[in-house]
Amino acid sequence: MAKPESGDADVPRLALDTTPLGRYESGRIMLRQRTKALVVARAATLSLPPRLDDPRIVQLGARFLELRSTLFRDSVDTIVELGEILHQGSKLLRGQYVRWLGELRVPRSTANRYVQLFLASRQAPGLIQKWKELGPGKLYKLARIEPADRHEILKASRRDELLRMNDEEFAEVASPYLKRRRKVTTDMRAHGLRMKVRAWVEALGSSRVDGIQDDTLRSGLRTELRALSRQAAGLASRL
Repeated sequence: MAKPESGDADVPRLALDTTPLGRYESGRIMLRQRTKALVVARAATLSLPPRLDDPRIVQLGARFLELRSTLFRDSVDTIVELGEILHQGSKLLRGQYVRWLGELRVPRSTANRYVQLFLASRQAPGLIQKWKELGPGKLYKLARIEPADRHEILKASRRDELLRMNDEEFAEVASPYLKRRRKVTTDMRAHGLRMKVRAWVEALGSSRVDGIQDDTLRSGLRTELRALSRQAAGLASRL
């Protein structure tokens, strides 16, 4: 009988079941492990939004800046395309969208108008194609109006009249059809923030991040949690 080589005595021997049933069970175990690993990896990908240096975001930002450099005051088609880029970015970035707008130097109100015009072009393509001569200012208003009311304003018989109007005059025509937005009070904002904080507390309490292997990820997460703690303490001290 051959003697075990040096070190073999310390290595545990696994008893392999070579029967058909044993091989079948081993295959099932390996498949479950691989499936679980794929699910965990996919969940991690879905739960973490891309960073601002993500190639997709960099590409969107470059395209936005390129288009904006060619933007003329009445270039409706360009504004629609800019709105599409911002819309895509907002879906990808979620919580970092406003920060991205800051890097692009786009005011939030301007970004909202661009996106509104893009969404209107999706919902009612004929609106943009038929009435783009009105210019962005008037189309921004129309994008916020219900389709039935929009049809009432855009009667064919009024085309020349609407084209002659400046944006202020058109705003007076459109104002009866615009929905009045409820004024947001401090208490309403505080209630919304409280609901978010509750969700954050639950998410942080249930997070399982022990054993992080990536040093950069660990350091970044620690830094951001400390920043969150400081902001929360500062806000609590002002209440």
